[in-house]
Amino acid sequence: MKTSIDSNTLLEAIGYYFVFGKDFSITEFGGNLEKIIPEIQIGKTVGDIFILERPRVNWSLEDLDFILKKPISLRSTSDKILFNGAFYPSDSHVLFAGYPVLVTIDEITSSNLKMTDFAPSNPLHFYFGTLQAKDTLLQDLSEMTKALQKTTKEAQDANAAKTSFLATMSHELRTPLNSIIGFSDLLRNEINGPIGSEYIAYADDINIAGHNLLSVVNDVFTVAKLESGQIELHDIECDITEILNSCIHKIKATAQQENITINLQLDDSTALIFADPEKVNHIINNVLSNAIKFTPQGGKISLRSYLSIEEQLVIEICDNGVGIKSDCLETVFEPFRQIQKVHTREYEGSGLGLYIAKSFVMLHNGNITISSDEGAGTKVEIVFPSERILQQPALPNK
Repeated sequence: MKTSIDSNTLLEAIGYYFVFGKDFSITEFGGNLEKIIPEIQIGKTVGDIFILERPRVNWSLEDLDFILKKPISLRSTSDKILFNGAFYPSDSHVLFAGYPVLVTIDEITSSNLKMTDFAPSNPLHFYFGTLQAKDTLLQDLSEMTKALQKTTKEAQDANAAKTSFLATMSHELRTPLNSIIGFSDLLRNEINGPIGSEYIAYADDINIAGHNLLSVVNDVFTVAKLESGQIELHDIECDITEILNSCIHKIKATAQQENITINLQLDDSTALIFADPEKVNHIINNVLSNAIKFTPQGGKISLRSYLSIEEQLVIEICDNGVGIKSDCLETVFEPFRQIQKVHTREYEGSGLGLYIAKSFVMLHNGNITISSDEGAGTKVEIVFPSERILQQPALPNK
């Protein structure tokens, strides 16, 4: 027996329905219902297949009149699947229209359901559509993650190969450079007899160029070791005043050649720190070399150390040189970066000095900052944390 509503329309609009007569025997049901409840058959009574769970009433005509066109819940007697919907009278038959309450993916997949099994107006249509979209997205994300992992691995391998190459080449270059520098020393000092002033000048040029190139090679080697995590601190008790005086002495000749004045301001007391003196020397020398390089003839450089209110050791290096553009300040500590373009820059160097200085400061759990005004000069502030201070001199008057 057919209802007054065409079953194809029902299947498209609802997807889950059944029809029963006054004797409660099922006369028709939607195809999707059979997927979830395979035992449903025409002729079976509703009570054989379903339990009225909400409201809890019996399968009787009196109770049926009471719940017609009202929200109800049916539970299947076998698989215990819950259906929400309502009963609608039609001539001598009653139509149930509703949808199953499936709350897990397993429940949906175990019933062999597809998104097309749910009517567009059915809440599960949207739910299942969301699940499908989620699965697609997860698959896409998984593929993207694999691709990213592969690319990252390739980049890491390439970076490791680059670091290994730099370390190997730096090592290979230092051996002949040491020979060049050594033999040029012999020549200019006329160890094996006089060679004449003109050749001494050539030997001097060779020696200076050799030292400059060796400095670049050493910086590249240091960067390679930093990138591979091979740099370690060898901390001892050291006198910061001795270190600063040593650094000033090392660049004094270069400063005098450029007629640059260096002013050293230290605390009245000596500050002992627990640090790697070789690395601290390297930090100060690199920053001072930069200051000398970018300060014009007749300029001034000041080097000052003091304890801050937080009892941190602060070392300030200021110059009145060419300064740095504000939009370049963020890149000065990056490796292999030069503020000026390679083909137009006036100043030589590998662009590694400040990167190495910052790396060594960070190894000490310290901090280094730079501030500058183009055309007015630059200030570099190096800070070592309070836990590295072994002797606390009196705070200076500022």
